[in-house]
Amino acid sequence: MGTELYKSLTRFMNLRTDYAFKLIFGTEKNKHLLITFLNLLFAPEIFITDVSFKTKEVLPNHQKGRRIIYDIYCTTANDHHIIVEMQQSRQIHFMNRALIYTAMGMIHQAKRGKWNYHTDPVYGVFLTNFSVIRDNDKLVTRAGITDLESAVILTNAQKWFFINLSMMSKQSLEECDNDLERWIYCIKNMEKFNERPKEYSNLHPLFDAAETALLSEEAAVAYSQSEQRLIDEETAREEYAAEREEIGRMEGRKEGRKEGRKEGWKEAAIAMATELKKLGLPIKDIANVTRLSESVIISL
Repeated sequence: MGTELYKSLTRFMNLRTDYAFKLIFGTEKNKHLLITFLNLLFAPEIFITDVSFKTKEVLPNHQKGRRIIYDIYCTTANDHHIIVEMQQSRQIHFMNRALIYTAMGMIHQAKRGKWNYHTDPVYGVFLTNFSVIRDNDKLVTRAGITDLESAVILTNAQKWFFINLSMMSKQSLEECDNDLERWIYCIKNMEKFNERPKEYSNLHPLFDAAETALLSEEAAVAYSQSEQRLIDEETAREEYAAEREEIGRMEGRKEGRKEGRKEGWKEAAIAMATELKKLGLPIKDIANVTRLSESVIISL
């Protein structure tokens, strides 16, 4: 069984899967890869020499509060707090989520007793497969707290870095303009490579860490399951989009395009949610894909 499993895997892991992303960028043995990537992203503002991983779970300050579980949470030797998240499914209020994540990084630095509100900077790095800002077609968006008129940065307490993988349109490493673009290209397309790119030796450590042949059988099973979940989510989104479009056309011919799309969306969303429940996907993930409320999904 083990041999057959390895044969079914691509040579390099899909870094957009939850398992591979956390393994490559969120473990002690591979932290040199995280450091390299962050230095490319943050340059020339800061330079990271080392990181220390912190607990990924942040508990609420009161009994009824909501806990937060980060993909990766680390601090640098220069006391910068860095939160790194991979998000494939579109979320309507993802920007709010990003703000809450970095805000929690500040709140949990608060000290009891007399305190002057000093906190170390918190940076949020969010890799998505969609734009979190309307009509924004940038690959990398860097944001901070600024004066609305002059754009002067008011504080370095929080900053956000959004990487929209759907905007990586380059077809090869050779088309990329710089090392940051090449890293982003690899994060999006790693599983499509059959061998390490010889002409880019600085990327070899990333490819070495992503070799599926180096995974233990237990790790290979975990990665394979994570990859299947990603495939199911992507397939569901594609099918949902196609079905939504088709239903919109059919209903549009009967009652007008606007009303048809509204009803078609709901019908398609419910049908899709029903199928996803049969696959065993978590309710929260189904809600992200279909945009139905969790209560509606539970009732199906």
